[in-house]
Amino acid sequence: QPSVDPHAFMARVLQYCECPQYLRRNFFPMHPDLQFAGLLAPLDAPHHVRALDRSEFREGVVLDKLGNGSDGSQPGSLVYCGIRNQNVEIDRVLSAGIRCTVQLDPKVY
Repeated sequence: QPSVDPHAFMARVLQYCECPQYLRRNFFPMHPDLQFAGLLAPLDAPHHVRALDRSEFREGVVLDKLGNGSDGSQPGSLVYCGIRNQNVEIDRVLSAGIRCTVQLDPKVY
């Protein structure tokens, strides 16, 4: 059902636009309010990094699996940051499905 409340409609559309394109499927299931959201111009926000761009910080979604633990440390959560064929292991365990910002070494990927 589409939103009857115009405030809820605008909030959903603005949240969708604010989310980086590679994360939208994780956070926004199909909804009638977003039927034509793909026609909106993408934001050129600093946190909307494209797949091949290198950046020190990337937005990501925590996956439901743990990494291997690098350098003999405890395994941390794996995060999908929009880098093709490469998930990022972080130094702590977070709940799956949440959005987080990850600091990366741009030379590594």
